[in-house]
Amino acid sequence: MARRKNRKKQAKRQNQQAHNRPATPPAHSGATPPSPSPAVVNTKNASRQSLAQKRAADALRKIKEMKAGKERDPEKGDYGKYTSYVSALPAMILMSGLGQAMAMVRSRKLAGYSQLYDHLQGWLCGGRPYAGDDLINAIVQGSEADYIRAQAEALAYLEWLKKFAVALLDEPAGQQEEGADVAAS
Repeated sequence: MARRKNRKKQAKRQNQQAHNRPATPPAHSGATPPSPSPAVVNTKNASRQSLAQKRAADALRKIKEMKAGKERDPEKGDYGKYTSYVSALPAMILMSGLGQAMAMVRSRKLAGYSQLYDHLQGWLCGGRPYAGDDLINAIVQGSEADYIRAQAEALAYLEWLKKFAVALLDEPAGQQEEGADVAAS
């Protein structure tokens, strides 16, 4: 029994010593090793993006497209109170569920709601968790497990849409004035 304990202690010491030894640097000619080209690094990183990074990249792309559309043609690129809508939608989803919230968004004929619906549809029907091109049909025809995943994914995606909308889209004039009045008082 004592021998067994001694062997375990000795193995543990050897293991610790192996981890505490400094790694020997590779022998080279003294020149700095070549760094990988940026294209190679980007290719490797693109396949290793987390889901949160993919959500953020997609949300940023969509918000930038909206902003560019308004800059090209102010009448066609109208997104109304998009920032307000995207800020309010997570609470609506939590209170009513994804299906009812998306039905309400789909039924509104105001500028901003159609873009918001299209953004969520593009993300959720792109294989996360639905596949297809119509979000309402996917919600109605999908399984309960898919619905729960879609609701969680919608909330996570809306978080990024909201952040980028607040950061990049112009606020309507009425909201800017209210903020200035509050700051002045």
